[in-house]
Amino acid sequence: SADITIIGRNESAANSILSQLGSSPKFLRADVSLLSEIREVTKKINKVDILILTQGILTMAGRTPTKENIDNKLALHYYG
Repeated sequence: SADITIIGRNESAANSILSQLGSSPKFLRADVSLLSEIREVTKKINKVDILILTQGILTMAGRTPTKENIDNKLALHYYG
């Protein structure tokens, strides 16, 4: 059986998905627009067989820096 881990900012939003999954899915809280939080999450996951990315935003607002001064769109679409 597969080990399923959902990574996101909002655990309560993820709970509706987690409750529908078989086995024992896990939730790790992280803002994937922040490289520091991505580094912390990667320390908690030993092996990845399949990776599905669904993060993303659509904005025409120009540059919006994260707390780490990386453009939010770049952080999510490239680094996250």
